[in-house]
Amino acid sequence: GSAFDMPAEEAAVSIGKIKSQLKSLPEGVTDSTQFATQMGSAIDYVGNEFNATEKDVLDFSTRTAGSLSALGGNAYEIAGWGGMLASVFPSAERAAGSFDSLLTQLTTNTDSQTVAADLLGVSTEEFMQAMSTDPSDTLLNIGSALEGLPADKLLSMTKDLGGAYGMDALTKMVGHTEEWRQAIDDTVAAGQKGESIGQSFTAGANSAKSA
Repeated sequence: GSAFDMPAEEAAVSIGKIKSQLKSLPEGVTDSTQFATQMGSAIDYVGNEFNATEKDVLDFSTRTAGSLSALGGNAYEIAGWGGMLASVFPSAERAAGSFDSLLTQLTTNTDSQTVAADLLGVSTEEFMQAMSTDPSDTLLNIGSALEGLPADKLLSMTKDLGGAYGMDALTKMVGHTEEWRQAIDDTVAAGQKGESIGQSFTAGANSAKSA
């Protein structure tokens, strides 16, 4: 746990909770220990690079892993979203609530699905297919499309898409979509490499020795 600003046991429990909600483990990951290393690396990367703590990212991820994973999102993407959203909401809990609400709205509300499909220039069926195979990319594409709208249209459109609670996640993404896309990609890469947490533990151990 020295890589994270929280006790090791607490971090391990959170990572276990995330794992138990995943529809499938990330490619190449075969067991819990490996998952903890890879997922820990993704979370550690986010905590080091962005304005969110590892604890926030874990909190966000334990709350949203089930819903994003059910749509085909991978574990490391969840950490990336956690880093972006937890850094712009007052708490990880609020960030997760809005994000979850946005996912629910876009996958269950036919009016929201129609608005999203129109915005992206695809059929509702194509939108639903995209949402249930690559939710992160689809949400980011919505963010990019919203950035092209005039300010007076933006608020009503985000409300039509995300509902009263889910719209917050969208309004916070607008203006930062490409930056978030890059950050999520980089987080996925850090998770796949699985080295970040080892480097952090080593750095922690070295600084303890030199102190």
